[in-house]
Amino acid sequence: MKLDNNMIEHRLKRAVEANTPNVLPDILQSIENIKGGTEMNMENNNQTRPIAFDNSRKERRTSSKWIKWAAGAAAAFVVAFTGFFASSQLTPQAIVGFDVNPSVELKVNRSEKILDVVPLNAEGEEIIGDMDLKRVDLDVGVNAIIGSMVKNGYISEAKNSILISVNSKNSEKGAQLQKHLTEEVNSLLNSYNLDGAILSQTLSDDDRIAELADKYDISLGKAALIDLIVNNNERYTHDDLAKLSINDIYLLLHSKQNKPENVDFSGEASSKEYIGAARAKEIAFEHAKVNEADVRNLEVEMDYDDGRMIYEVEFDAGNKEYEYDIDAVTGAIIEYDIDDDYDDDDDDNGGSNAGNNQKMLSREEAKNIAFRHAGVSAANVRDLDIELDDDDGRKIYEIDFEVGNKEYEFDIDAYTGKILKYETDDDDVSKRPSNNTSSKPASSSQSLIGAEKAKSIAFNHAGVSAANVRDLDVELDSDDGRRIYEVDFEVGSKDYEYDIDAYTGKIIKYEIDEDDDDDKRPSSGGSSQKEPTKPGNTQTVIGIEKAKSIAFNHAGVAAADVRDLDVELDEDDGRKIYEIDFEVGDREYEYDIDAYTGKILD
Repeated sequence: MKLDNNMIEHRLKRAVEANTPNVLPDILQSIENIKGGTEMNMENNNQTRPIAFDNSRKERRTSSKWIKWAAGAAAAFVVAFTGFFASSQLTPQAIVGFDVNPSVELKVNRSEKILDVVPLNAEGEEIIGDMDLKRVDLDVGVNAIIGSMVKNGYISEAKNSILISVNSKNSEKGAQLQKHLTEEVNSLLNSYNLDGAILSQTLSDDDRIAELADKYDISLGKAALIDLIVNNNERYTHDDLAKLSINDIYLLLHSKQNKPENVDFSGEASSKEYIGAARAKEIAFEHAKVNEADVRNLEVEMDYDDGRMIYEVEFDAGNKEYEYDIDAVTGAIIEYDIDDDYDDDDDDNGGSNAGNNQKMLSREEAKNIAFRHAGVSAANVRDLDIELDDDDGRKIYEIDFEVGNKEYEFDIDAYTGKILKYETDDDDVSKRPSNNTSSKPASSSQSLIGAEKAKSIAFNHAGVSAANVRDLDVELDSDDGRRIYEVDFEVGSKDYEYDIDAYTGKIIKYEIDEDDDDDKRPSSGGSSQKEPTKPGNTQTVIGIEKAKSIAFNHAGVAAADVRDLDVELDEDDGRKIYEIDFEVGDREYEYDIDAYTGKILD
């Protein structure tokens, strides 16, 4: 039953009356005693002092006024107390934040009832889903949120860290709530057979922290945490740490033994997503060709450098000092330095293993990197597919497989072993973004349209029926910081590809490829088209990616530095060409490239 304001006030009034002592009978009895005493005095004096009767009437009038005043005061007290009580129940007394990668804030009143739930990113919206947590006890709401994080895979054995932040109007109660929530969350994780790692802190209003949170699209709690770390360690920047998950931040703090004083730590963060310190030192020893027994002054620390988690391994052996930076995911040696104490001759590889002399990873090695990152066993994998491909001049392994009810897709650098992209897909086809992407919706109230809606938009635009569709694939991805659904399917002899804005449903780009002839329907979104085969010839077009790569290589530029890129498949004097325009720095580039041979025409 929903309560209106009158019913709420009525119940509050009853509650106040039940708890307010009824002193009126005592007051009336006192007045009767006074009255009786006066009349007795009159009788004893044989009515020789009539003035006493007049005083009695005056006293009765005074008492009557006093009673009216007391009743009015009591009524005023009830109204005031009722208003105060109601106001205190509807006013947020504390804001509690939970950060993993999903970020959620709860506004609670002095009775620890939830007044509002605010998801701060797309993952937070996924966690809350259709749960209505308003007006429920805080502990009940926390139980539901933690359970949803575990269910959706955001908290697991490989990622077991969570940040709890409490901003309370009462600092003492805020500290008590921080302690209580830490114990509550730890107990909940134990019930899921997970050993949690919990960072907790209390916050106060700070405009500078609020600006950091807005700048990096992160919560106030995470902004306050990374600000503390940056202030304690000049090596890190806000730009670096804002990209990291809470689990990675916990690992860095634990490894560096540089924990901020204002943050409480409970438990130990999992490093199961990474090769581990023991394996990192083995890789260094093998490369240096030294035995561990001969090593002294060994130090292994986890760090973050140039967009990746690494292990820094330093040790002495013989008369040499060794320093290694090893990729924490792939085990690839990123950089090493060997210093001979006697001749001061440095053997430095210049910081890169991506040179021409570097050996390409085997399919087996690439596969193991993907399995280790996904936290799965090879014995449980099915439908494994590994392809060596070329993406903008970069050799990559594309690895797809299934485990249980999930599908996994990885793009892995064929030389360094770096994971360039990964996705997991549940049964509902809607892709959950990897930890590498965290894109906040345009507004906190906006939510993803969902895979089903994206699919429907594509089918309606293509003018096809779902019953006729085959080989349907829907993926939630990130493109230039924009969340999109990639929808691919076939109907009849045609292939359809759509990029659809994940929040607005706008069709950004689409392609329709007719397999049987040369008829191509161009995309309303602009530049990307496919061409089947050259008439009268079995030769196929080189494709947009290859054409781009040819242009970038000729210009001597990196794809990451390119802006305002436009690629169109056109026809010039009966010849199919790719027209490619882009800018780098203060220069503009225009290329015409033969669509079949790759020859630069202009």
